[in-house]
Amino acid sequence: MTFFRSHCVIQKLTTGRTIGVAKEQSGLYYLQHKKIGNNTNKEELPSSQRATSETWATSQIWLYHKRLGHPPFGLLKTMCPHLFRKESIESFKCDICQFLKHHRTTFTPRLASNSISGAKWFVSFIDDCTRVTWIFLMKHKYEVCQIFVNFFRLVKNQFNKSIKRLRSHNDTEFVNLEFSNFLKDNGVVHKLTKNRHLLEVARALLFQMSIPNKYWGEAVLTAIYLINKLPTQVLN
Repeated sequence: MTFFRSHCVIQKLTTGRTIGVAKEQSGLYYLQHKKIGNNTNKEELPSSQRATSETWATSQIWLYHKRLGHPPFGLLKTMCPHLFRKESIESFKCDICQFLKHHRTTFTPRLASNSISGAKWFVSFIDDCTRVTWIFLMKHKYEVCQIFVNFFRLVKNQFNKSIKRLRSHNDTEFVNLEFSNFLKDNGVVHKLTKNRHLLEVARALLFQMSIPNKYWGEAVLTAIYLINKLPTQVLN
């Protein structure tokens, strides 16, 4: 294969004959292929070609499932219904998804090692209306209060809205005098809860590719990007 700025040429090693050209788009190279005509009956195709078509749909489903942070297959069917014309959701079983559903210990927003940027913790804020999520990496847990103060001002200035309710877990970074006083002074109601989805997606990305834990910061940032791009029932 010979790579150029706008395309890639695939040649046979023994003869040098060009057997394919792939055009570059957004960092990926796409091979051109001939589509089967709409009037062609699938039953008229050779068995090997029918198998290839079905295998392609299955492989694409698994590819999207892995690249998008292991979302439910029902969500993938909503996004790509054409891939599930001959496939059943029940036929797809992901070992990593099953593993992540078994919680031996309480989830905490910290992994065993520091990230490559030196962060030990992270805090995320999720808009209950749109499910859009912001995430911030931290070196110390006490940074949460100042991060929320800055985030509170950002929302007010950029969106002309005030945060009225905050749901968080009950660790000391959220339950302390300084943080409580800021919430009271600004009329924010504080409720205690848990959110595991973000860490589940981040860990799925790490487990899938056997990535060292030191890249957990990049994993949670990628997880937030994927979560914000995927459809949500809240917005239909």
